[in-house]
Amino acid sequence: MTVDWDRIERWKGLLLENETGEIESVFHSDGARGPSIKWRPTVDDLQPKVLKFALDHWDRAVVSLGAPRIRLVDPVLLAPTLGYLLLVDVVDDGRDFAYRLFGTIAGTVSGFDMTGRMLSDHPASTYIREFSMALYRAAMLRREPVWSHYGPAMAVSTAAWERVVLPLVDDSDKVCRFLVATVPIGLDGQPLRR
Repeated sequence: MTVDWDRIERWKGLLLENETGEIESVFHSDGARGPSIKWRPTVDDLQPKVLKFALDHWDRAVVSLGAPRIRLVDPVLLAPTLGYLLLVDVVDDGRDFAYRLFGTIAGTVSGFDMTGRMLSDHPASTYIREFSMALYRAAMLRREPVWSHYGPAMAVSTAAWERVVLPLVDDSDKVCRFLVATVPIGLDGQPLRR
């Protein structure tokens, strides 16, 4: 699958400045809604409990570890979010991203499992892939959580996808992975649990 690397880089710059107008125009031209983003959301800013839990876990780990280290990913401590979690590795300094884990609920709702695959190969619409890549690249630079929300164009059971992207650093203090809690929102406005 192809992506427009120049557009990804431009969108990264726009997202760093919290400017989504151009990106929204592309989404809207395909019948999709959004995207909306918020840098450094608080737990109170988020609606789905899964997102609240993941962000609270990240915030607490930063306080205790001094930085969002990759070792904060503990399946036992993150049990309430399992199924909704993605682990996304940075590849080639952000040229691309690899799914180390693609949550089972996200996979069931979307109809595919991206575990072990590259974001550039994601079967979603090209602009969705490009937005996600730009958002991860921007989060690498800002090194802070970011919330995003968008409504897909032709989904049968989902009205929206909502996520919080949490950057993680390695021992050299470089962003190397993202802990992502992603929640598909049903047509009734409630998180899907399939």
